[in-house]
Amino acid sequence: MEPSELRAMNKENKYIQSLRTLMDEGLEAKAVKYHAGHDGCAGVNANIYHKNKKVAEVHDDAWGGCLEIRYTARGPHRHDREGPTYRSEISRIKDSLEPYPWNIEGFTSERLCEWDEDHIYNKLIEIHDSKKELKKLLKHRILYRERHDDLNLGDIRMQTFKSRATGKRVVITHEHIERFLQEHSEAPESKDILNLWDFDKALLFWIEWTSSEESSGTAR
Repeated sequence: MEPSELRAMNKENKYIQSLRTLMDEGLEAKAVKYHAGHDGCAGVNANIYHKNKKVAEVHDDAWGGCLEIRYTARGPHRHDREGPTYRSEISRIKDSLEPYPWNIEGFTSERLCEWDEDHIYNKLIEIHDSKKELKKLLKHRILYRERHDDLNLGDIRMQTFKSRATGKRVVITHEHIERFLQEHSEAPESKDILNLWDFDKALLFWIEWTSSEESSGTAR
């Protein structure tokens, strides 16, 4: 694959597009629990849901290899009725996902990452963890960035408000956001405030930003 083709794929960000597809399809991981595994590595158990229906259980014992997957529901396709497998429906979703360039520590490989069941479920667990992290941050912080063009994510910055009585961080409300905008009234239109975005949009932006080099220098 030519470098120009890789740059074009990165610009479109096939990875984030595929995560959006998984979310739009109603796939999510729930009941995610981590446990100590081999040599201090973390293993994980999780339930997989599709449109609020539990369809599978996954387990990683942290001894290497792929996830253990146990399907717990029949799929919507006729040949699925013979046994408790949802694999064909997951396969349909998998086929709609586009491969994306490997990007490890800022190095983009010519090899493309293909999607499979194991990869999908691992990413659903990562989305679950990112969602949990972002909700916690949005509760007590204003997350914002200086508005840039679409090719530059920009640094996400954070501001908290503390109670005068206790000195502890308070839950962010629209009143705090309005006060923040007043304090930056010289150019409020130049700021994107993630607290005001649709949560799924903010989540995908957060995932893209935290997986980029630009996130490394910003304190959380």
